[in-house]
Amino acid sequence: KTNWRSGDFSGRVNIAAYRGIFNDLQRQIAGIPANLDGDNNSANDPASTALIINGAKARVQGIEIDGFIQPMRGLQFTFGGSLIDPKYLEFSNPPILNGVATSSGIFLNTPKTSFSLGARAELANIDGMTVTLSGDYYWTDGYRKGIVAAVPSYDLANLRLEVANIADQNLDVTLFVDNLFDKEYY
Repeated sequence: KTNWRSGDFSGRVNIAAYRGIFNDLQRQIAGIPANLDGDNNSANDPASTALIINGAKARVQGIEIDGFIQPMRGLQFTFGGSLIDPKYLEFSNPPILNGVATSSGIFLNTPKTSFSLGARAELANIDGMTVTLSGDYYWTDGYRKGIVAAVPSYDLANLRLEVANIADQNLDVTLFVDNLFDKEYY
């Protein structure tokens, strides 16, 4: 983490790198046939062809960065980003499922890349009342929700107008638009 200032110009950058090793991580397996146990009793068979089991060793590593640059009083730009590299190192199925169930080496619910950008500008400051306009943009890589289901990459933009300390009474009014371009996302 580093901060700097030169007159009204200031900024901050945070960078974090990480690596984790996980044992007995839960994962989804699919392709379980009916009557797997051979007892011809469907009442004790799995309700679907997928199960969540413990039995994977994995490594998750990545880097994240975020910060801001404020070139002058009342104007600030923000940024952030993430790169993640998840990887299964080993799989182990319960013995009854060996050779029957399949598993994907894909990490679920884990976009590999995402980033955000933002800007905030104080448009007016009249007798303590401030008018501020801000906006932000976010993008994320596509990722898997399940062995079959996938979420495509998507982006979002938001906008906000704030009038603060109206009539010196600590009264604020904010107008905002989330999902400015009406994008479908998950």
